[in-house]
Amino acid sequence: AFDPGVSEIGQENAEKMDKLAKILFERPGLKLDVQGTATPKTDGEALQAILLENRLKAEKLQKMMKSGKSAVPLEKIVLAEEERTAILENLFAASGIAAPVDDSGKPVEPTPETMQKLLRAHTEVTENDFRKLANARAFNAKNYLLENGKVERERIFIVEPRADSKAQKPEEADNGQVVFSLK
Repeated sequence: AFDPGVSEIGQENAEKMDKLAKILFERPGLKLDVQGTATPKTDGEALQAILLENRLKAEKLQKMMKSGKSAVPLEKIVLAEEERTAILENLFAASGIAAPVDDSGKPVEPTPETMQKLLRAHTEVTENDFRKLANARAFNAKNYLLENGKVERERIFIVEPRADSKAQKPEEADNGQVVFSLK
C-alpha cells in the first residue's frame, strides 16, 4: 500500500518487497505480474494538490523563460512564499471561481490559503492522472525488485494498471497499492 498520491517505495514497502525478492530468487521458475492501482477515495485529493503545485511551478517556469532563463524540470523549481502568493492570486483571478462570502453574503478578500484550497478543489483529476500514478507505482516496484532482488528482468511483467477513477461505493475502494501475482 502507498500513501495517497505517492509512488515511491517507502521503508515498510521495501521490507515486504525484500521478502518477495527472496522468494523469487529461491524459486527461479516463478514469474511475477505487477499491477499498480490508484483510487479516487485515497489518491484524489493528493493528486489535486500535486497537480495544483505543478501548475504553480509551471507559471513560475513560464516567467523564468520569458526573462531569458533556461527551462528546468518542475521538480527543481522552488517557490518563495511571496511568489506563491502572487501566482495564487493570478490563477485565482483568472479561474472564475466565486470569491468566498461572509455570513451576511458579502464577498470577502480570500487569503492565500483559501485561494489555494478553492483552486485545489476545482482542479480536475482525470482518468489519465490516476493511470499515471498506478503505472508509476508498478514501475517503481518492478525497478526495486530488479535493483535489489537479484531477479531477472524476464521474470517480472507489468500488467494493465487499475485506475479506479469512476464513482464507486467507498467500501469497494481500496488504498492505492501494487498487486503482485505469482505464476
